[in-house]
Amino acid sequence: MPRNVVGLAQRILRSGTVLLGAVALWAASAAAQDVGSVSGTVTRSGEGSPISGVTVSIRALNLTTVTSPSGRFVLQRVQAGTHTVTFRWPGFSPRDLEVVVTAGQTANADVALEATPIALGEIVVSGASRIPERAVEAPAAISTIEPQVLDNVSITGQIGIAVSTLPGVDVTQSGVNDFNINARGFNSTLNRRVLVLQDGRDLAIAFLGAQEWNGLSVPLEDFERVEMVRGPGSALYGANAFSGVLAISTPAARQIAGTKVTLGGGELESFRGDLRHAGVLGEGRFGYRANFGYSRNDTYSRSRTNPGSLAAEYAEATTEPVVPPTPGFELQPLNGQSVAGPGQPAVGDRQPLQTIFGSGRFDYYADNGSVVTAEGGASQVENELFVTGIGRVQVLKGFKPWARVAWAADRFNLMGWYTGRDTKEPQVSLASGAPLTEQSGIYHVEGQTNHNFAGDRGRFIVGASYRIYNVNTVTDWFVEDGGYVKLRELSVGYTLDRPTLQ
Repeated sequence: MPRNVVGLAQRILRSGTVLLGAVALWAASAAAQDVGSVSGTVTRSGEGSPISGVTVSIRALNLTTVTSPSGRFVLQRVQAGTHTVTFRWPGFSPRDLEVVVTAGQTANADVALEATPIALGEIVVSGASRIPERAVEAPAAISTIEPQVLDNVSITGQIGIAVSTLPGVDVTQSGVNDFNINARGFNSTLNRRVLVLQDGRDLAIAFLGAQEWNGLSVPLEDFERVEMVRGPGSALYGANAFSGVLAISTPAARQIAGTKVTLGGGELESFRGDLRHAGVLGEGRFGYRANFGYSRNDTYSRSRTNPGSLAAEYAEATTEPVVPPTPGFELQPLNGQSVAGPGQPAVGDRQPLQTIFGSGRFDYYADNGSVVTAEGGASQVENELFVTGIGRVQVLKGFKPWARVAWAADRFNLMGWYTGRDTKEPQVSLASGAPLTEQSGIYHVEGQTNHNFAGDRGRFIVGASYRIYNVNTVTDWFVEDGGYVKLRELSVGYTLDRPTLQ
């Protein structure tokens, strides 16, 4: 890929960071207003159980937030005076509460919502089309993972297990953390038909287009919302949303102010520890968040170096007459094990799966409701398996850095992000024993503006995005032995470029 193109993308991201930083400094230098905050807990009437995802807003000030899994919410930088706080959530009666905000203080707004039966045809949703529609007329179905489900699987980081609880979702699991998620019946070991986004950033690997689920740098229980859009969505979300979109949202720093420490363990010698701290500064004008974590667990994957081992697994998996690839066993054992020669059993102890991760976020909250965000993080994964077109591949050690800057306002949104991947130790094709090395990066910038007209009866939206893929495999990906094809020093530029088989 031409270096000047990569340099251009890097300069764009750096310029965006400088611009957002300048905006934040300019706004911080403006005269501070007399402001306070509003906080409280939303519970279910008669039960006292918390309700998550409730929309809490002060419409007159264009301030909005949602409740956490514990039902808590905080509205920062609320102008002093009397305001009406509105609480809304499908299945409950809307509630308005009047609060008096005093400068420098926090007003309490605890409420209990009454459950109300509603007819499905009367529900109005903001679906994949991004316009209000009746649920029975929406072109795509949207399901949300309950926070309790994310909490239960967070110890292993297996988001695929959580997604499998949604209706109409097809999940194939090939390893402890190797999941292929699809909808509407489309699935295989390779196809990627569901686009996975975290706050608008594509989580896929640049070369294979798959996700390394154990490489997430934020614990699952810290996700604010995980929703699955089942149905074609590429016109709205971009390429690869053939059968749906898995959209992950993380909370703003001020929504999770405080310190949280999590320790857990379980089967497969699993252990996970997370530390997160978040807070606000400058009378609620700035928010920050940082988290670090480590996970370790054994794997139920086994070496397939014995003659006939593949045939035996094929026979267990299907009753159809399937012929496994020659020679019927893998040449390379799992990391930590060894073999005396081809076709010999693997001996020794498998190395555990390990992940080290961390991320940081800085938010600036403007008085007009816009938010400027700069965040980044990285994860290092070791010994995980994932299935590719050449069979199972083990990632001995992979490093995944990322960064994102965004400016979200009522009438426009600007965002730029980078996702990288570097194999610190070569990946290994277990079928052939060939080492595979990859350095890749995705650079993306986008912008959108929307305006209403004709008395808010019409709206037009204009946007554009630009993305660059930079992939370098450095060494051979395939070998000629056993019928494989050799592919040397592949370098991919734009998404339209195709690799050449030699």
